Amino acid sequence: MTRGRKTEGSEQKAEGSKQMAGSVKRDGPKADGGLNCGLRIADCGMTKRQEAEGQNKGSAMTDDRVSPGGQGSVVQLVVFNLEGLRYGLPVAAVDRVLPMVFVSSLPQAPVITLGVINLHGQILPVLDLRRRFGLPAREYGLAARLLVVRTSRRVLALPVDEVQGVREVATEAVTPPQAVLPGIEHVAGIVALADGLLFIHDLEACLSLEEEQQLDKALGEAEGVRG
Repeated sequence: MTRGRKTEGSEQKAEGSKQMAGSVKRDGPKADGGLNCGLRIADCGMTKRQEAEGQNKGSAMTDDRVSPGGQGSVVQLVVFNLEGLRYGLPVAAVDRVLPMVFVSSLPQAPVITLGVINLHGQILPVLDLRRRFGLPAREYGLAARLLVVRTSRRVLALPVDEVQGVREVATEAVTPPQAVLPGIEHVAGIVALADGLLFIHDLEACLSLEEEQQLDKALGEAEGVRG
């Protein structure tokens, strides 16, 4: 993927863009504006056969967080960057990659919620992983990307600095997080690569039960106002 890629009309809208909801661009392409701006994971360098294999392997990871698997097996991860740190999610958990889009506020939502987007009629909460991981708050510019991901409970959008693509990792190379960094949260596994660590994000643990309930309530109230 190209870091500097812009959607149609983004150059005209870039000027005057301001920070919103802590670190979100107010202006930019809208997800529900009829633009075919989403990239399926197959567009990140995977063939359809590889995508199908990745879904099967990724599903097992989603169910069991990160399971060791058999010797010689691999898992396919969508790799992304946040504040210079490298994270990964199982291919099966990632639906598509979008350019950064306008984010509407969502009152009474959990603190890590930046707002919502409308993706072809579906309202998706946008969660800020920077807040979840305790990283410095920064503005997500037009070069940022949105990962549309699926948990066992809902579909979410996660803004990230950059999406590097799909990477295969041997399952035996995945180390339990507590063995490397005791006390680390929201990480399902850690992989030591030649050029640094790769943290596999525990998507199912991104929201606590209380936050899930708070988010449901906020979305319900917002739907009632629109209705």
